[in-house]
Amino acid sequence: SFSIGGSQDDRGSKATNECFEVIFKKKIELKKLSDLPISSMSFGACVSNDGTKIYIAGGTSGDKKKSMNETFSYDINENTWTKLGELNQP
Repeated sequence: SFSIGGSQDDRGSKATNECFEVIFKKKIELKKLSDLPISSMSFGACVSNDGTKIYIAGGTSGDKKKSMNETFSYDINENTWTKLGELNQP
């Protein structure tokens, strides 16, 4: 399981770019991953059919709820983010 971006406070006023792999054992462990290139929350996300990439699109910055139009892919094996392009509308 993965945790990507989100809000740093309960009001949703500050987006984060932190990423973690969540490892479920006797105790839950967090493994720090490469940060998302931008701070974002409330974006759409999906996983590739082969389970090697995570894709995210859109979302908000948290700062004044500015709409985001960037899209990125995360390579699970390489621990790297790649900017794919921009949406026509945020």
